[in-house]
Amino acid sequence: MDIAQDYVLKAYAIYNGCEPYTRPFRSLLSELQARASPFVMPFLNTVAVKAQDSPGIVSVGILVLFILIALQVLNLVRRIMMWWIRLLWWMTVSGLCVVVVAAVWQRGPERTLEDAIAWGSQLSEVWWREYRRWEGYQNQQKGQYSKQGGYVY
Repeated sequence: MDIAQDYVLKAYAIYNGCEPYTRPFRSLLSELQARASPFVMPFLNTVAVKAQDSPGIVSVGILVLFILIALQVLNLVRRIMMWWIRLLWWMTVSGLCVVVVAAVWQRGPERTLEDAIAWGSQLSEVWWREYRRWEGYQNQQKGQYSKQGGYVY
């Protein structure tokens, strides 16, 4: 409880210290309130009377308010997730660049280029082998459909 009292006293001291600087702003707000009050109050009174006459409008208003709050929370969650995804992506790309620079530094540019070409050729061989295999499966299915009198796409 002492901590809360200390914070309240510090906030009050800050408020009193800033009072000469906030006085023009507070006077402007009070003047705007005094000038806008005759125009706004009749509108607010009619809204209050209509809300009292039909409580269904209040229920719909509360439902809309809850939906807006839920959308704000979901937007906050989306922004937090996107921040973490961007951070993870940046760390991945940076780590990949560090690994490439370290490999080139350790093995030299010629040896690194030779290794990259060898890995690329092995990868293309695997890809072509799998491509031919799945193309064979597709051709077998086309042959079976044509023998059964089915449609060939």
